Amino acid sequence: MALPGNKLNEALTAYAAGDTKKYLAIFKNFPFGFTKEESRALQISHEILSNPSRAGFYKSLGEDIEATHKQAEEAVQRYIKQKI
Repeated sequence: MALPGNKLNEALTAYAAGDTKKYLAIFKNFPFGFTKEESRALQISHEILSNPSRAGFYKSLGEDIEATHKQAEEAVQRYIKQKI
C-alpha cells in the first residue's frame, strides 16, 4: 500500500469513502497509468462534478456525459486493481 500522505493514498482513501469528486481531482492529474482517452474522461467527469453547468457545454460538443462518467469510473477501478 502507498505511504501516508502521498497522492495515491489520498486518492485510494477518497475512493474507499465514495468521494468521487475528490478522487477524480487527484487521478485526473496522474501523469501515467491512464490512456489519453481515460485521462480525458477523468478531466471531463471531474469538471462536470465541480461545475454542473459545464455538462451543457460538453453535451453541445456531442459528448455523452453518462458514457464519459462510466469510462472514468472504469479507468479508476482498473488502475486501483493494478495497484492493490
